[in-house]
Amino acid sequence: MCCISLMNYRRIGFYQHEIAEGGTTKVLFDTMEFLSQYGCEFHLLTTKYCRERFAPSNESSTHTVHEFSNSEENPSLGNYNAIVKYAKERELDLLIMNAVFLPIYSELHTECPKCKLVYWMHSSPFHEVKLILSDRKRKKNNSVVKWFKWYASTLPKHVLLNYYYKKHYRIEKHKLQSCDYYFVLTREFKQELIRTLHLTHDDSKKIFPIYNVQHPNPLLTRNKEKEVIFVGRLTFEKRVELLLNAWKIAEKLLPDWELKVYGDGEERCYSEALAKKLKLRSCRFMGLSLEVERIMSTAAICCLTSLIEGYPCVLLEAQANGVVPISFDCGAGVRNILSSQNGSAGILIPQDDVRQFAKELIHVCTDESFRDTLQDACIKKSHVYTQEVNRSSWEGILELTGKYNG
Repeated sequence: MCCISLMNYRRIGFYQHEIAEGGTTKVLFDTMEFLSQYGCEFHLLTTKYCRERFAPSNESSTHTVHEFSNSEENPSLGNYNAIVKYAKERELDLLIMNAVFLPIYSELHTECPKCKLVYWMHSSPFHEVKLILSDRKRKKNNSVVKWFKWYASTLPKHVLLNYYYKKHYRIEKHKLQSCDYYFVLTREFKQELIRTLHLTHDDSKKIFPIYNVQHPNPLLTRNKEKEVIFVGRLTFEKRVELLLNAWKIAEKLLPDWELKVYGDGEERCYSEALAKKLKLRSCRFMGLSLEVERIMSTAAICCLTSLIEGYPCVLLEAQANGVVPISFDCGAGVRNILSSQNGSAGILIPQDDVRQFAKELIHVCTDESFRDTLQDACIKKSHVYTQEVNRSSWEGILELTGKYNG
């Protein structure tokens, strides 16, 4: 598709509850960097802009930040009028809800009919259901009441009869029908939505795959230390306890290797206590760090043990820095990242198979030739993560917008 002039629709707004460190914010600034080549004007709408907690290298002066700081206009508290008012006053052409859905479609189109509403899903479809059910299953042994509720209600109603999934199918279809365009992270996610929700042709045309991207690192270090890392939030869905259990098996055969856990979150105390209980001799919790390239300059292997993932930036960053990723098969996005035309650009483990995870971890650590081959494949794969993969999707959206804006 040819390059499109954006002079008639150059004002793009992004709403994100909190702009801080993390993959969603990285994608936000990567997107602005790409679209800035067209001369776009960006408006970042948020309830909290934590500038001191992240430092995107591509931050520029082409955007305006507006914080909804008081409760009367805070969208996270259900006060959506302020967003619509802002879109109308600034004559926004696109308003993108970044990883959060707000029910403003009707009001937005009444007040500013030329502004098109976009919902950008930064996870895999229906991930909420899997998280809820897994959390309830995990907590069923915490008390007799929860145990009884799991077996008497949750298991038959929500697991066997798919009540939760059916409910979320309706919710997701409503979201799709309540926006002009709907972004997903991969083509596989688009096909899953079309198939599962039985979408019409018109609804299907609303969905655009927009991949997370990563710039290749020309200064990457190929000679690595004997370090295995985890980088991410220490939360239930990341399931660091599975990595710790795998490391318990692996470290016996890896006396010169060390596991470093980078991140913070509500599961940190639990994870540290588990590491102590397992008597791990070569595991350190490093806390939160925003210096990802520095961390990955010395690491040889990056592990991901999540319950479910979308298109995780940490795996893209690992490959770009010559770090071999090992991950559970926790979604189509992960499979997409770790695959390559000539084999694999990482190691994919059947979901929840801790022993296989440990076995593959030992293999990669101890077989230097195998690790070098994987590293070469990762570096080669990282060169496909440019914004060019998204150009046709973005220009398709902007062309459609142009048909309405004139």
